[in-house]
Amino acid sequence: MEPTSRLGHVVLVLLLGILSLSACVSRGSLTKIDEVIPEGRLYAIAEGLRPGTIVYVHGYMASIASSQPVLRQLEGFGLRVLAFELPGHGQAAGERYTIGEFSDYGRALNMALTTVVERQGDLSLGPTYLVAHSLGAVAVLEALRQGLQADGVVLIAPLFRIKSPVLTTIGVNLLSPFTGVLPGGTRVSWFRAYQRWRGQEAQTEVAPWPTTIIIASEKDTVVSNLDMKRFAEEHENTEYQEIPKVNHWEVDSYDSSSPLWSAIDGALHDLLNQGRLGK
Repeated sequence: MEPTSRLGHVVLVLLLGILSLSACVSRGSLTKIDEVIPEGRLYAIAEGLRPGTIVYVHGYMASIASSQPVLRQLEGFGLRVLAFELPGHGQAAGERYTIGEFSDYGRALNMALTTVVERQGDLSLGPTYLVAHSLGAVAVLEALRQGLQADGVVLIAPLFRIKSPVLTTIGVNLLSPFTGVLPGGTRVSWFRAYQRWRGQEAQTEVAPWPTTIIIASEKDTVVSNLDMKRFAEEHENTEYQEIPKVNHWEVDSYDSSSPLWSAIDGALHDLLNQGRLGK
């Protein structure tokens, strides 16, 4: 895609996202939650018709605005839908597209949910389902390790490990003496934080691990599907699905024909039906 066409596509997505949010406001489905706090930003997409909450966390260099396709999909389940904006992304505070340590993403998600529930007073999340894409899966994973409770988890192309890590590291090492921003916008400091996270020898695991469905993209050129399969094998109550003809960023696309949407829909139906909620 040419740069001008790509820019036009981004502008169109943002405009559609704004229109979508405006439509929600006009029909009164939004609770009064739009909290920009040091730990990130939490926005209420839908109030919900029954108890329970879906929390969505976007990927690297994405935002609540660019996540409108998947948020619109999640709204159809009739639960409250909250979207969490990672530190340094969208309207959230923090240095743009970087973080001190990857565990800070989980701490931010935990703190954002705790802070908003305390400020709202009578707000109860009820049964909680976490849905995350790419880097958002790191936030969910770390939040669970730090004590966040969830009734079910859906991870879409989770960033457990980048694809071609050796070649990527060589490229970063060659460029980092000259720039802090890599081609495509990735920050060198963010990549170094990723390396430290991957290099941790001991991880605090969650027992019992919440029921988790991993949805992988067959054509993913960003993250390693092999590591997703390994994660599923090592964790109880975890299922791995690989969707054909889907790329890493399809979750931010308005292509209604993508098989990704039926996969997300089916995963959440499975989690809801086996939990305290049914649909």
